[in-house]
Amino acid sequence: MNDKSGLIESVGDAGASTDLWQDIEELPGLQLNQTDGRIRYQKKAGAVIRLRRPTIWIRHGQTDNNLHKKLNGSRAQPPGSLLNAVGKKQTAAMAQTLYADLVRTLEGDFLWYVKGQKIKVWVSPLTRAQETAEAFQQYFYDRIQMDFPQEEIPRLSWKVRDELKEHSYGILDGLNPSSGRDLSNFRPGCRKTYRELGRQWRELDSADVKWPAGETFIEGTLRLKVFFEERSSDPEDGIDMTFSHGILGNSARVLIRDQTLLSPEGDFLAIRNNVLKNGQPVWLKRPAQTRRAS
Repeated sequence: MNDKSGLIESVGDAGASTDLWQDIEELPGLQLNQTDGRIRYQKKAGAVIRLRRPTIWIRHGQTDNNLHKKLNGSRAQPPGSLLNAVGKKQTAAMAQTLYADLVRTLEGDFLWYVKGQKIKVWVSPLTRAQETAEAFQQYFYDRIQMDFPQEEIPRLSWKVRDELKEHSYGILDGLNPSSGRDLSNFRPGCRKTYRELGRQWRELDSADVKWPAGETFIEGTLRLKVFFEERSSDPEDGIDMTFSHGILGNSARVLIRDQTLLSPEGDFLAIRNNVLKNGQPVWLKRPAQTRRAS
């Protein structure tokens, strides 16, 4: 039911008339404020998803769209959506950092995971994420040949999953809603509407912004939830490594109830303004303990 703060918590609330209410119902433990569109963690509630498998999330390297503060969603087109020179340097640095972190975290079990192909790699269908995965794949193979020259090590392979693509900003993908130049081809009334959507997204972290021909943050989060539910049902031991995006990475952090996603004020989730850096890897769930090979 709605309380005095106007938070949508269930589809049974009086006056519920949009699919958004049904969407938030599928994300137990979250609250949506009807006034500003912000989401919060419900007090004393658990995570929406409890990951069973250790999972690493890696955001792709920088693109020109990132550099120029353009919306860089699933419909953004090249060349602005591809890794730029800085992004390629970021992915090279990420590959070194992530390899070292895996060796350090897995300790004596590192080869057990690698030789047994226990590291499962999942990649967004978008090119910038695949460029980032390719950089890690090549570094991983080259470095492991150097560190373990006597071992027969299979190459890491990956599978593309549509659920890992970035949120869609619809017809505004690849554009900056605050830029008069970017919006110059739209009618004046549309330009005003799109600037306001951009403001709500940029300044308020509104999760209910519905981009024209795109999706809300909540809809994208539900898409990702399906992937995590499937992976959590896999009985095999191992690690999931996901090469994906920044805003969808915040969907992942929302699903696991990441407290570092809270705004500086601490009363709502900064889904837009607390995003992973380009090329940044983060453990969503670390291995609980090492598994020594016998």
